[in-house]
Amino acid sequence: MRDSEFRDWLAQRNWNGSPLTKTARGTRLSWLRALERALPNLGFAEGGLDEVHASGGSHLLLDRLRGLYNDWNSNASAARKLAPEAENPRGQIGNVLAAARLYSHFAEGRDPNYDFRAESGGDRFAAGIAKMRETFLHRMYDFEDMSREEGEFWDTEKSYKYAARGEVVALSARSDLTEEERGKAIYDRLCQSTIQGLPLSWRTRAELGKAPSEIRSRFYRVVAGLASEQRPAGDLAEWGARALEQLRAEGFAALRRGEVLNIVLSILGSVRPDECCWFKISIFDKGAMLLLGKRLFPSATFVRAEFDEFQALLLRVRDVLEEWEWQPESLEDVQGFFWVALDEHWDTDWGAFPDPEDVDAAMAQHDELGPEGFGSKFPGFGTPTQFWVLGKGQHAGNIYPSKPIAAVAMGWPSINGGWSRPDSACSLLHRAGYRIVDAEGRPVPVPNKPYLQPNAEPEVDSPAMTPRTPTPTNLILYGPPGTGKTYRTAEEAVHLIDGTIPVGREAVRSRYDQLVDAGQIRLVTFHQNYSYEDFVEGLRPVTGSDSGGGEDQPGTGFRLEARRGIFREICAVAEEARKNAGRRGGFELAGRRVFKMSLGRAGLEDHIFHAAIEGNYIVLGWGGDVDWSPPQFDQWSAILERWRDEMPGATGSDPNVVQMWPFRSAMKDGDLVIVSEGNSHFRAIAEVTGPYRFEPTDEREYNHRRTVRWLLVPDEPLPVETIYGKNFMMQSCYQLKDSLLKQEALARLLPGAGTTADGVPDQFVLIVDEINRANVSKVFGELITLIEPDKRLGSGPEQLAAKLPYSGDTFGVPDNLHLIGTMNTADRSIALLDTALRRRFLFREVAPQPELLDEEVEGVPLRRVLETINERIEYLIDRDHRIGHAFFMGEGGSSRAAIDATMRDRVLPLLQEYFFEDWSRVAAVLGEPRGRGGFFLDCSKLKDPTGTDGEPRLSWRVREAFAEDAYRRLVGPLPESDGEAADDFA
Repeated sequence: MRDSEFRDWLAQRNWNGSPLTKTARGTRLSWLRALERALPNLGFAEGGLDEVHASGGSHLLLDRLRGLYNDWNSNASAARKLAPEAENPRGQIGNVLAAARLYSHFAEGRDPNYDFRAESGGDRFAAGIAKMRETFLHRMYDFEDMSREEGEFWDTEKSYKYAARGEVVALSARSDLTEEERGKAIYDRLCQSTIQGLPLSWRTRAELGKAPSEIRSRFYRVVAGLASEQRPAGDLAEWGARALEQLRAEGFAALRRGEVLNIVLSILGSVRPDECCWFKISIFDKGAMLLLGKRLFPSATFVRAEFDEFQALLLRVRDVLEEWEWQPESLEDVQGFFWVALDEHWDTDWGAFPDPEDVDAAMAQHDELGPEGFGSKFPGFGTPTQFWVLGKGQHAGNIYPSKPIAAVAMGWPSINGGWSRPDSACSLLHRAGYRIVDAEGRPVPVPNKPYLQPNAEPEVDSPAMTPRTPTPTNLILYGPPGTGKTYRTAEEAVHLIDGTIPVGREAVRSRYDQLVDAGQIRLVTFHQNYSYEDFVEGLRPVTGSDSGGGEDQPGTGFRLEARRGIFREICAVAEEARKNAGRRGGFELAGRRVFKMSLGRAGLEDHIFHAAIEGNYIVLGWGGDVDWSPPQFDQWSAILERWRDEMPGATGSDPNVVQMWPFRSAMKDGDLVIVSEGNSHFRAIAEVTGPYRFEPTDEREYNHRRTVRWLLVPDEPLPVETIYGKNFMMQSCYQLKDSLLKQEALARLLPGAGTTADGVPDQFVLIVDEINRANVSKVFGELITLIEPDKRLGSGPEQLAAKLPYSGDTFGVPDNLHLIGTMNTADRSIALLDTALRRRFLFREVAPQPELLDEEVEGVPLRRVLETINERIEYLIDRDHRIGHAFFMGEGGSSRAAIDATMRDRVLPLLQEYFFEDWSRVAAVLGEPRGRGGFFLDCSKLKDPTGTDGEPRLSWRVREAFAEDAYRRLVGPLPESDGEAADDFA
């Protein structure tokens, strides 16, 4: 232990506003010396605290001290080492724990007065944990600490976990059950179909029911072993994961990597909450990226070191929660903290907005009391300056202050304390079906809801400006590596879409990213195995569930289905924009929610979709043959209670309830519905125009309807990434997450009441990186003809379409789609490209530009270095293999050390590749003396080992440190005064 350094560190620490006294510092050191003596009793072989911290064991040490503090009889020998004379050592152990935590902070180099409760920190972990803390407290609006058995955190995160864990522990001790029966009972208790929020997947349980009995038996025995065997948690986790991975290898495919981790860690967390916790890989991956900058469990199979890293993160976060005095009782509280702070679907919980009847009642109070009386009864909000809510029904036409109306409707007693709920009043009221307006009653965007931003006023060109009508462009940028082809690609793409290029690299990149997010730019990289089937379309095996569009129904068997590649997908989006040109600009998105709907399983129940299109309705297959029309079913709780009449024991997670509620009650007139085809495409967009109605069918399925107005039914399904930031879920009906909706791209697809000024369609660009690495003729197929500018759809009388071989569909390339390829000439010459392709593309060289480099950097004539290297490469090979200036731009050429690193790690490996390890030519490019080296390379002679007096051979290697004058020698001969070396160089 570093006594004197730690004593000095403690001297800088404040305690209740005053520095620690000399005596207090000495006392803490004595506690730590006792701890060092007790380390072997606590399971540490290291000699002292510094060794423990150096090996990454600080969090484990604190965890064991915490366990000893809670139950010192669990390790009496360690307790006596820490407090040899105390009758009850608990208080002394607590002192040691506090001192150990301080020493951990000291060992990590933390500021003596670092406050975990601060809102920000200087490193990734501190900044990330502060962000999580802020989100957690917003969502847990009445939070005091984690030990309290009441309030929002207890209700939403702890109570059901306590109950489930208690039952699992009791089941694991049942001696009247066989091992298999115990495992099944434990697994069933933790599956999601029992209680919402439980950790294990009902889908895996459904697949397990179809598995052979021998697989099921072994699976349940593994579950029982995880719950009852007594060995270290890490050992047990590894055993359980290996056993489940073996079942996967034997055919139980549902046990994917994340599911194996989920089962193992969640069962361990149920019986050993101080060592593990319930697990969901997406939540903890998100937390690890935020706090550590990397994923957890990245390997395809279980790795013990990754489990230890996961456990260390849990313990570290628990230390923070204790610093905040939140009183976490186990690692399950850490899991609850992660879940509340990071769950991306938290704010879309159907229960998190006021009931419309309560909103109407609040508005009635406002009408009765008047603005002043209402403000006196519910003070603390003042008069709105920007956001009001528009009444409906008997309050239609009236506007009301949004915050107090939402607060009264939600029944929050702490209204005087100001706004502390996770959602703004506007968001809550909007989600309840109300429009947000300004003081004049005009619609305004809802705060924090990007997709609700109103359409901006169109820019009006000056009379001197004429509309731009772009000609379809097929362009290939070619040149040696490192010449900035990727950057030039971004400029070209932005110019083709906007007609202008922003000034400055950052502005170009910002606009490029915006256009990518809007779906107008897409990128694909060719490689040796890339094919027509990847680029245009090809047959792919799909199961029933793959094509289902989300009816929550597992499929059986498989069939071959034509799947669209990236080129056909972007052509479909561009074609819709082309056909919609001149009809955009009038569709109002503000105030509308957007729902995903499945209309039958795509490919299996297409008749349901087509009937809905013809009949102008949407239809839901869940909810049985119950008529949900009566007004009491406006309430989610009423739907749940009624469904329990059909299915006793049903919970709020029952899919009939989960999907009927948004379809029947949450969906309002004016909202939008996106109809899915599978999880990655959509095939229609509609506007809801009528309420729910019950229309039973003879098959007693798809009994529930709503009237809609179809806004878009494209010729072929479009990729979901065009309008949404992730794939659809399998759920048949749910509201899409606001933050993932791409408003600009969605608005582009919808016809409006207005027209555009010039009628020019939006432009699209597909970038093909490394276009020459694939067999281009094979990849493009019939596109070789279709991409010609005069053969494009919309280009006039010469436009062409072809029948595709797999799907049989008629396909053409729209004239508002541009192609940009990049080609590294060091990989393949232009001369080797197919002649038909060369005739249909413009080729623009992107050559090295030494003039963009600094003339000299710390004595290195950088510009001349690049010119000299390229002159010699061009002489020895050709100009296509030159070195690009980008290697030495930015950090790569910022200093002599950076230039050395660029030469060693990037330029020299390229030269070795260019010359096929012919080191004499590499030496010639670098200007090394023939057969000697000494500047960038070292050279020695190898004698003939056979004894036949053969010619000696040269052995070259890269020097660890380049010679001081290496670059000066590279660019020209040395002065005559340098003697023999100058002659060799010449």
